[in-house]
Amino acid sequence: MSNKIKVWTIQEMLEDAKKKMQTAMKKAAEDIAWKVEEKYETCIDAFYKSYPPGGGEPPYYDRGYNLYNASSAGALGNTYANVSVSSDEFTSGIIVSGDNMSDPYKDPASYVLKGAFVLGYHGTSKTGSVLPTKRILDKWWRQFKSP
Repeated sequence: MSNKIKVWTIQEMLEDAKKKMQTAMKKAAEDIAWKVEEKYETCIDAFYKSYPPGGGEPPYYDRGYNLYNASSAGALGNTYANVSVSSDEFTSGIIVSGDNMSDPYKDPASYVLKGAFVLGYHGTSKTGSVLPTKRILDKWWRQFKSP
């Protein structure tokens, strides 16, 4: 039996460190994506509970609860909410898109998503509005950005 000690070259140490950093960054990116997703769902819960006043179903339309489907944790795209953490190889966050919603509305899902998520409308601007979910998420996200 040999008692040889492995002597690492500087190149081997750098490659090993890079692999470990990439693994840690990938895990951190995935964790952040799921935390953002959880915050998104909390905001959508609050959005739905805010109308009609006192709770319940809206009197003027059937609620589809489709905003829950609008978000998916994953790679970023050209969407309403871009939140990400990046390294050389990893980007993560959530996609909020009308493409993820079914379309039972008289208007396209992307139009409904913009009204509800970006503008805070319940049904139409005449039905009722609240602080838009996108603004709540943007404000929450700013606490994690460096000055």
